[in-house]
Amino acid sequence: MKLSISIFNPLWVGDGLLVDDAAYDLSSYTHSVSVNGGYESCSFSLGGAVHNAEEWYGRIGGHVEVKAPDGTLIWEGFINSVSIKFGALDLTRGPLLDVANRITVAYSEVSRSYTATNRTVGGEQLYTTPYNDTASQALWGVQEIMLSASSVAPGEADQLGKAYAIDNGVPRISQNVSLSPDASGDVAVSVECIGYVSMLEKYIFSDATSGVATSTIKEKMEDVLAADPNGIFSTDYHGISTNATVVSRYDDTYKTARSAIDELIPLGDSSYNRYIWGVYGGRTVEYKTIPTTIDYVYDLVGNTQKITSLGGGQVDPWSVVPGKFMRVNGLSLSGQANHPRYDNLREAPGMIFIESVSYSAPLGIQLSGGRYDKIEQQIKRLGLGGF
Repeated sequence: MKLSISIFNPLWVGDGLLVDDAAYDLSSYTHSVSVNGGYESCSFSLGGAVHNAEEWYGRIGGHVEVKAPDGTLIWEGFINSVSIKFGALDLTRGPLLDVANRITVAYSEVSRSYTATNRTVGGEQLYTTPYNDTASQALWGVQEIMLSASSVAPGEADQLGKAYAIDNGVPRISQNVSLSPDASGDVAVSVECIGYVSMLEKYIFSDATSGVATSTIKEKMEDVLAADPNGIFSTDYHGISTNATVVSRYDDTYKTARSAIDELIPLGDSSYNRYIWGVYGGRTVEYKTIPTTIDYVYDLVGNTQKITSLGGGQVDPWSVVPGKFMRVNGLSLSGQANHPRYDNLREAPGMIFIESVSYSAPLGIQLSGGRYDKIEQQIKRLGLGGF
C-alpha cells in the first residue's frame, strides 16, 4: 500500500507542480474528515535522508492532493505549517492561518463627553474601511480578520488595523536549539495541512442588498461561497442540494463566512431532516440530507479489524468517509436493526452514524459517532438559544 502526496503552488498564486510525490520518504501520515466541514486536517512526516529539506520551508500555502493507491483523491487542502529538524536545531514556519492582511476594526466612536465626571460615552457601532496589505495578499492570499476596539476615534481605529497588519503580514518563524551529547544529527520534516473549509474563517461575509429580503438556504450558501476574495471555491454548486427553507438574505453582522454557513446547517428543512455539509475535492461544497441506508458494516464477532460494505466487500480504511451509517454486528443489545419498532436507522441499536473519521497510514482508522438528535435544529428554527 502506498499513498501519493502531490504538492502544487498555492491556489492564489497559480498552477504549478512542486513535488510529484512527497511520499517517497514518508514515515507517518494521518488525515481527518468531518461530517460538518469535510476535509479538515492532514499531517505527514518525512524521515531518514530527507531530500532537499530546506525546500519545504518555502512550501507554506502549497496545495496538497493525497491519493489512494488506485489514484482516487482521498484528501485535499494546503500546507499550514512546516517544522524541520536539523539535529539539535528545530525550525517552524507558520501557521499560515495566523497571517492577517485585510483588517477591519469594529469600534464605537467617542461621541460626547461628560466634563463633570471626565467620562466619555461611545456612540454607535462603526467599522473601518478594510486595510489591505496587497504585497502580503499576493504571497499568502487574502487573509481577512476583524478586530474589536472600544470607544476610540476613527483615526485610532484605522491605525490599529494597519499596525496589526504590519506585525502579521507573513507567517511567523520560530527556532529552538536543544544541545545534548547524544543528540541525533538526523534530518526530519513535519508538515501540517488543513482543508480549504478553514479558509471560510478568513473572510468576512455581509449582504446589504436592497430589494430582496429573503433567500433559500441553497441561495444563501452560494452567496457566501461567491464572496470568497481568493476565488478558490468551485462555482459548480450541483453538490448543494435544493432546500426551500427561507432565511434572511440581509446580513450586516460582519460574521465570518464559516459562521454564516454554520448558522444555516441546524435549520434542516421543513420536515426537520438533518443536513450535513463539507468542502471536498476541487473545493466543491456538498450540502445534503443524511442517508437512509446502511453503507458500512463492522463485525465484532469476527474481530477482523476490517470494515465491509453492506454487500460484504472490504472497504479500504483510507476511503471511509463520515456522514454514513455503519451497522455493528455482534452487540448484545435488545432488539435488532430490522425490528419493527425501529422504523428508521436513527433508532436502531447497533447502528452508528459516523460524525468524523481519522485515518492513520497504513491501516489505522478511528470513527466517532453515535445517534444524532434533531432537537438542536428544532430549537434553531425557533430562534432560541442553548446550543
